[in-house]
Parts: sequence; C-alpha cells; structure tokens
Amino acid sequence: GFVGFLSYDNAFLNMRKISDKLEFHKSIDKRYVNYNITGKYDNTCRFYSIPTSINLMHPVHLHVTEGPFDILSVYLNVAKDHSNQVFASVGGSGYKGLIRFFVRILKTPNLIIHVYPDNDQSRETIIDISDYLYPFGYQFYIHRNIFPGEKDFGVPKEKIQEVIERIR
Repeated sequence: GFVGFLSYDNAFLNMRKISDKLEFHKSIDKRYVNYNITGKYDNTCRFYSIPTSINLMHPVHLHVTEGPFDILSVYLNVAKDHSNQVFASVGGSGYKGLIRFFVRILKTPNLIIHVYPDNDQSRETIIDISDYLYPFGYQFYIHRNIFPGEKDFGVPKEKIQEVIERIR
C-alpha cells in the first residue's frame, strides 16, 4: 500500500510506498509516486503543507523540507513553537519554487525562511536560494541533521542532531 499527501491546491497526491509485500503495476512500483488527480498542467502548488493559521502582521516562519515525512518530523520533533509558522515539503528538491511562491505569489512580508535539506544537497545549492532572496532582506537559515548515518529529518526524535546555520 501507499500513504498519500494531498498537495496545497488539492490537485496532486504525493504517495509513499509503504509495502514491499504487495505487487503493483510497474507505473507505480516506485518509492514515491506523484499522481496528478485533476490533470492540472501547472504544478507550482504541488507542495504539501501542514494546515496552519498565520497573522501577516507578525513575522512568519516558513519551514521547508524535501519530503512530507521530513516536514512532519520537523513539526513534531524539532519545532518548539507552531504559532505563525508554515511547515511545507516540496516533494523533491525544488526548494526555490516553493519559496518563490511565498515571496512572489503570496507576497508574504516579514518572512523568516528555514530550509532543512537532505545531506546530499550541496551547500552551494542552498546558498543559491539565499542569493535569490537577498534583495528582499529575509532572514535565512539552513538546518542539517548530522546524526551519524541519517540523511534527513524524516526520522524519530532520538535520531536528530540539529545544526543551524544563519545565512542572512
């Protein structure tokens, strides 16, 4: 079977295969399957986000991870405060597209951006995002899980050893 995460715009389903015991059609016999529910061409809102409420009169913390299990773990195991915070996963490595959505489409003021890249993402890739954000003056942080043998935040709390680097 699969566990599915519905996209921000309800048009896509990011499904994670959780069983190797069942046989699936070869088109979906993958670890992750991104299913287009509505046939929508524009996938700028294909990201998953945990429901929240924000007040734009105060700083908004945007937490961004690669996968939905990573963002659930950040939400449940890492973040101490959930007020005025958005938790979203890109469903891949397209951090810039999700951040661009909050900056250019939603025009979110007072944004503080926290990126939680997998360890196989280079620092230079993340710095490129910071360079894109420079004219806006947003604070920008990189969070890494340096627990031995782990590659991301999609693990139990006991396997998270967080290191935070402020870029701007």
